[in-house]
Amino acid sequence: MSGTGSPLFDGDADGHCDPFRTAQREAFEEATGPLPPDMSWIAFSGLARTFKVRFPFLFGELRLPITASQLLSQVPPQSWESRGLIGMPFTIDAVTQWIVQRYRDQIGQRGLSATVGTTFFSLLESLLYEYPDEWLRVIGALTFVKKSVAT
Repeated sequence: MSGTGSPLFDGDADGHCDPFRTAQREAFEEATGPLPPDMSWIAFSGLARTFKVRFPFLFGELRLPITASQLLSQVPPQSWESRGLIGMPFTIDAVTQWIVQRYRDQIGQRGLSATVGTTFFSLLESLLYEYPDEWLRVIGALTFVKKSVAT
């Protein structure tokens, strides 16, 4: 999950962005829908400012203590921003194939958008967290252009 903090939605009484509120709001928008996310389910990967935006950009992951079937029975997928990831197994092969396809789709159109780039980053960060001993396999699976062999 990722998103930009907003004083309007995530601000404290003084108008300062609260990254914990941002994390809960983004988890709600991107994955849990009507299921209120608990802060113990959220892991921050980073907090930064991007593209001259004044407000902090947060990225991390959400680890729900329920199965995908339980989540889908409680939360309608159409309420998620990340509908394209529904049902994708969290394996190196499935995630990297999804990233490669979306990358090719984006480059063919107009280049990578900030939203797509941060989604890629968040997914790769999660793979590194889940499969630290297989990171070279992840990198190997992200080959976008095959080099031609001169004969």
